[in-house]
Amino acid sequence: MRRISFTLAALLAAAPPVAAQDIDGLYKPEGARWSCRADEVGMDGGALAIREGRLEGVENSCDLGSTGRVGGGWVEFRATCSGEGATARRTITLRRHPLGLEFRERGYRYVWERCR
Repeated sequence: MRRISFTLAALLAAAPPVAAQDIDGLYKPEGARWSCRADEVGMDGGALAIREGRLEGVENSCDLGSTGRVGGGWVEFRATCSGEGATARRTITLRRHPLGLEFRERGYRYVWERCR
């Protein structure tokens, strides 16, 4: 997840809650000139994807496990992530955002723009 750690300059107003069917899709970090091509998911500068309960980042992926609402439209996922030969359990929190998704992990927030 380290390569997709882009800080959010300003938070926008709270967005409606995330529903599982609403988050599947291709994304890119806010303002980045990354590819939105499905065949480039996981590559440097390639799209980020959430598909069928799996988050696919740059050279890593996470199985999004159990969920729970935590207020303010946020939904928390217990994730098992693997990449670069290691596996870790993480808490990843998402909510809808006017551009796509707002993502929160380890005290950082990022916006991922939905690919069109």
